[in-house]
Amino acid sequence: MAAARTPAQRDLLLTFGAWHVLDALAPDAPRQVLALTDGRGAEVMAGPAPSGWERALADDGRYVELGAADPSDPDVFAEVMAGAARDWCLPLPYGAYPAARVRDALASMRAGAALGEIVLCFDRTAPFTK
Repeated sequence: MAAARTPAQRDLLLTFGAWHVLDALAPDAPRQVLALTDGRGAEVMAGPAPSGWERALADDGRYVELGAADPSDPDVFAEVMAGAARDWCLPLPYGAYPAARVRDALASMRAGAALGEIVLCFDRTAPFTK
């Protein structure tokens, strides 16, 4: 089960194999999670979650902050790569923006229009400018 803010994001989650997708901004979405899990709640919730979603987390559930792991940690990298090789996890789609278009990247994020992650690309040979 998954939730997302836009129709395009919800379609993507269905493509990735979610058996049920909710509108994350629907006021009754946390209640729907409880109904779909016979009152147990979600085992894992990844953020950012809108206000009120904490009610949909199971008593022994976990909240995962995406991007909080240190990407330079070789153990974390090895675990992710092993999972990908076994089809335990699929790579997320992303939108790449040159650093000069950081405003466009932020606007996409604020609008909820991004599918997957937003990546800023820096040219290490060029000086950073406004």
